[in-house]
Amino acid sequence: SDGIFSTVRRNLALPGDRLNYVGLMVVLGIVEDSILDVPLTKRRIFETVDGSTRIYAMPFTTSSTMWQLSFPMEEKEGRELAKDQKALKKEITRRCAAWHDPIPELLKKTPLDCFSGYPVYDRELLEPDVLRKAAVDAGMSRVTLVGDAAHPMTPFKAQGANQAISDAVLLADTLADGVRKHGVED
Repeated sequence: SDGIFSTVRRNLALPGDRLNYVGLMVVLGIVEDSILDVPLTKRRIFETVDGSTRIYAMPFTTSSTMWQLSFPMEEKEGRELAKDQKALKKEITRRCAAWHDPIPELLKKTPLDCFSGYPVYDRELLEPDVLRKAAVDAGMSRVTLVGDAAHPMTPFKAQGANQAISDAVLLADTLADGVRKHGVED
C-alpha cells in the first residue's frame, strides 16, 4: 500500500475515482511527560467534545501522551494549515483555549515537531471488477491495493486498524487459494 494518495492507484486510472473531502481536519500529537505530565491519561483514555470539535487522548508509552483533535474546516484552509506548523498550533490552541484542564496546556506544550495535521478524505467503495479491468488495461494484471490505497476511511473508531487485520486475512487467503489452484511459478 502506498497510502491515500497512492501512485499505483492513480496509474490505474480508475473511472470516476476521486478523493472526497469529509469536511474535517485532524491533528495528531505526542507530548512527553518530561514536558507535561498528564495524570488524566495514565492507564486510561479521555475524550471531550463540544458539539463539533473533539479531542481524544490516551497513553502512548509509559512516559508520553498521544492526542487526536478533530474539527470541521474548509478543505482549502485545512490544506494550508497542514503545511504550516505554527499556524496550525495557533488554530488548535485558539479553538480549545477555554476547554477544561489539561486540554489547553496539552496542546500548548506539545512541541511543533511532535504533531501534524491533515484534511480528512475518503473514497467510494472500489468494486473488484472495476479494479481488475483497470489493472489489465494499464498493463498491471498483478496488482493489489490494500489499506488507504484501496479504501481510505476516517481515522476514528479504530476502523483503519481493524480493516488492516481484515485485509491481511483476505490477502493471505487469496494468495493461498491461488497457490493451491495454480501452483508456484519458478
